[in-house]
Formats: sequence, C-alpha cells, structure tokens
Amino acid sequence: MSSQMSLKEAERKAFRSTFQDGIWDIYLGLVFLMFGIGPFIQVREEYDWIVTVGYFSLIVILFIAAKKYITTPRIGRATFSTARKKKVNKVRLVLFLSVILGAVVYFLSADGSAIEGSIAAMPIPILLFTLNIFLVFGFGAYFLDFTRLYAYGALLGLSFPVGHFLVEIGVLASATRPFLLSSAIMIVIGIVLFVRFLRDNPPFDENSLPAGGA
Repeated sequence: MSSQMSLKEAERKAFRSTFQDGIWDIYLGLVFLMFGIGPFIQVREEYDWIVTVGYFSLIVILFIAAKKYITTPRIGRATFSTARKKKVNKVRLVLFLSVILGAVVYFLSADGSAIEGSIAAMPIPILLFTLNIFLVFGFGAYFLDFTRLYAYGALLGLSFPVGHFLVEIGVLASATRPFLLSSAIMIVIGIVLFVRFLRDNPPFDENSLPAGGA
C-alpha cells in the first residue's frame, strides 16, 4: 500500500512539474489579453474574426513550440497513468469551452459599447462569464494541481464586474480594460517563472531523455 501511495505521489509531483516553466501562465495571460486589447484593434467588422482566429492560432503555435523545444529538452517527457490523462483531457475540453463562452460574451459586446454604462444593461452574460471563469479555473486548479489557477480565476472572473463598475462611475471608458491588468499580471508571473526555469534547468543531452509521452 505504501509503495502504491509513493508511486501516486511521485506521479503527482512529476505532473505538477509541467507547470513550473511558466509557459501555461504566459499562454493563459495572452489568451485573456485579447479581451483587453480588442477594443483598441481597429479593423473592418468583417475582418474581426480573421484577426481573432489569427491571434489565438499564433499563441497556440507558440505554446506548443515552447513546450516542445524549450521545456522537453530540459525536463524530459513523462508517461502518466490513464486516469491522469483522462483528467487532463477533461480539463482541456472544459478550458476550451470556457474560452469559447468568453469569446461569445465578448463579441456580444462588440467593441465594448454594448456593455458599458449600467451593469443592468447586460446582466446575464456578465454573470455567466464570471461564474464560468470561477468554476473552470477552480476545476482546473483542483484536478491539475495547478494552484495558481485559483488566483488567476479570481483575477479574471472579477475583471468584467469591476470594469462595469468603473465605467458606471466614469473612471474607465471600456468595461474590458481590467483584463489588461489581469492578463499582464499573469504574463509577468509566467515570465519570472520561465526565466527561473531556464536558469535552473539546463538542456539535457538529447540521447539521455527518457522515453514516453505526456
């Protein structure tokens, strides 16, 4: 029994190490940065979707490349249990659906004008967005042992309500501006972790990397 528990704990620690490079922090920060910079992007309405798809495609490509060419040569690849992989796949699906829902709320507001002013003008999407962020990031933090997601969920979940309040009292011109700060905090934390990761984990010899996949 103790041997089985030791193996599970070892797997848990190995799994948590996949988040030590800060790349997930930077990636999520860049995803939600679009909510903040969207109103500043001036393109014809019919080209909005091209800009959005292009932006998200670019950061996904950069994320995959960073994991493959920077992280893996330094910590190798681990093979996790089927149960752990199923949890990861479920969280990935939920995170993907979360981003889609968030994008729907964002595009309902177009350039932000439809949700500025009184918070009562658009209560359901705001509540849905906030609840969605809290639940999804909490779910991800728990099942992925990625505790920073709790803080990020709080930052992002409160961004819309705080933005509406600040618009209503005349402090901000757009309710999406708080996402600039929230995403910037995530990106800065990610960069700090990334620099530390590079410093503490020099690349392995290619022939010494363990076999498997994660």
